[in-house]
Amino acid sequence: MRPVGRREHRRTDSHNVPALARRFGDTLRVGDGGAAERVIEEALGLELSPVAVQSLIIAPAMARIGELWEAGAISVADEHLATAISQRVLVRLFEALTVARPRSRERILLAAVEGQHHTLGLRMVADVLEGSGFEVMFLGADVPVESLRGFASQYQPAVTGLAFGIAANIGCLADSI
Repeated sequence: MRPVGRREHRRTDSHNVPALARRFGDTLRVGDGGAAERVIEEALGLELSPVAVQSLIIAPAMARIGELWEAGAISVADEHLATAISQRVLVRLFEALTVARPRSRERILLAAVEGQHHTLGLRMVADVLEGSGFEVMFLGADVPVESLRGFASQYQPAVTGLAFGIAANIGCLADSI
């Protein structure tokens, strides 16, 4: 993938975006990281912003991966590979999000509650916020309630964002607030 800041300018053709999302999803299902990067490069070549790529291509493709896993059509290993490929792509997009901007004094804490292991969406939010100049403290997955409380007390973030994905984690979410 070439640097995302150096792309030729073309007009975005909005009907190509759903097709790109489907193609990206197809590359995830077969575990082809190189092809996934090429799809994202194509999207950036259409002048889609990194945030648009996250929300219009990566997020729908990963939602579909989750549906396939729930239906038993793919394995946990397949889902983990798709997530790893998406994480690799997000690292490249992060470069484009973090152009030199004045840093905010506002500190934002992001974490997935205890029992929640999926953090790709939360990572996308963290990248956008950090790219917008906020100081983001991303704690990742499965943060125990007491650890989260202690961390928040120590660092006093202006905002705390918590992720949970299934109803079974609602108790941990409530305990974390």
